[in-house]
Amino acid sequence: SDDSSSSEEVEDFFSEDNYHARDPLTENGKELIVTGGDRKGAKLFRTFEMETETKETLQFNLFDDCLVRADEDESSPPYIAKIIAIGTGGPQKKVKDSGHHFIHVQWYYQSRELHKAIIDHFRKQDVDLDRSPKVVSLSFHHDEILPASLLRRVKVFFDRKAPKQPDADLAPDQYCCSFVWDPQGNSAENSWGLLYSIADDNFIDTPSEFQRHIHLPSMQEFLRKFQRESPLPDKVPTKPWP
Repeated sequence: SDDSSSSEEVEDFFSEDNYHARDPLTENGKELIVTGGDRKGAKLFRTFEMETETKETLQFNLFDDCLVRADEDESSPPYIAKIIAIGTGGPQKKVKDSGHHFIHVQWYYQSRELHKAIIDHFRKQDVDLDRSPKVVSLSFHHDEILPASLLRRVKVFFDRKAPKQPDADLAPDQYCCSFVWDPQGNSAENSWGLLYSIADDNFIDTPSEFQRHIHLPSMQEFLRKFQRESPLPDKVPTKPWP
């Protein structure tokens, strides 16, 4: 495990002394590191713990879904994300600028985060992305975030179906995902991006450069993993998507 802390002060809510990355990622008995990008050489882990100002210990694991604070005073609704990397270290300048510990996430988009033109476009294709705040779309958009911006874990179910009444059928910290939105599909001719159903098989079947850097599978395998491990519970009434 790695219990070291950075001597550099970062603009953060908590001291890095309260951060702990545990259970190194390994392959064939060898610890994995980031192989490219601005965190090249950083160590990768499965678990991250931090102690809050109230002395509560929060634990997050690789591939957990979580709420991410949108601002320091929490005046705005939080974002929803999936943790795709937990790490420590990297090039000295990056550590100095951004901290020793880092979390990388892939964002879910809630309807409130999508432009009305995008929602209207896909509604014409019988896909209502605005039917409930509980219905989210995984995106190709990913970022490194400050560990202190993590609020708590939530659960996102992956299924080609969605509950008939998501607001009533899902618990407060539960969401459902049946689509992936690619904002990079935006262009002058396609200002609404690209939307894929997770029931499709037309996802990219080779990892992107970034995915290779942090030892992720392709988006196709990524989604198959979550459909297998996080399907909607049988007890939740479901409705097939159009």
